[in-house]
Amino acid sequence: MISAFFDLDAYQDLYASYLLYHLLSSRSRLKWLSLEKQIWKRPVIIYGAGVTANIDIDGVLDHHLHESCLNIAVDDAAPLLLRRGIPIDFVVTDLDGSALHLVRASELGAILIVHGHGDNIPSIFDFLSGSDLRILGSSQVVDLPPYVKLIEGFTDGDRALVIACSCGASMVFLVGMDMSLAIGRFSKKGFVNPRLKRMKLALGRFLASETLRRYSETPVYSISRAPCLIDGCKSISPEHARRLLSP
Repeated sequence: MISAFFDLDAYQDLYASYLLYHLLSSRSRLKWLSLEKQIWKRPVIIYGAGVTANIDIDGVLDHHLHESCLNIAVDDAAPLLLRRGIPIDFVVTDLDGSALHLVRASELGAILIVHGHGDNIPSIFDFLSGSDLRILGSSQVVDLPPYVKLIEGFTDGDRALVIACSCGASMVFLVGMDMSLAIGRFSKKGFVNPRLKRMKLALGRFLASETLRRYSETPVYSISRAPCLIDGCKSISPEHARRLLSP
């Protein structure tokens, strides 16, 4: 139903997934198992590019939350984290924006989790060909171990949440990721169809809520100023988050 509504081509998605696998298998020593081991039983912060992202990061920095957690940036949020000096462990992206911040994040140690789908096949080829960046792949249609993992989700944000929960994070904090339909100023510039963007955000919110139901053993908290609209996600203050992280 989602494929029909957004006019997605499952065969092109499959092609993109196998292209990712081919390019990664010919050059990458990085495997999904190593990423899963990094996340297992660790607290994670996922940074989105919502309306309150910048002020939410103030709370993270004031209480040094980033120092006690793995930091996962949704694509649009990566430039903001780089500017604010927060080390990025992983960036979740489908390559639909500028690649400059992805390259910089990778140079500083981040693993890039590149999602393959039918609309970004040229970007996959251009970005990965000849690249020596640390990259793993994700797919919405097929699992191709050890380089490409089937990740349920539709937006970079809800895919990041699936990754954290499915890899066994001890707890997850959402920053700048309230999943409202407002398009934050840190989102990609020049988005030509705000209505479609909001429809995708609404679907991402639904899928994030489903992820929380599926991985109910993983506590997920929002530490954003804006109320979190994801079902099952509790809004808390940065001070509360600090107490949860304290031994």
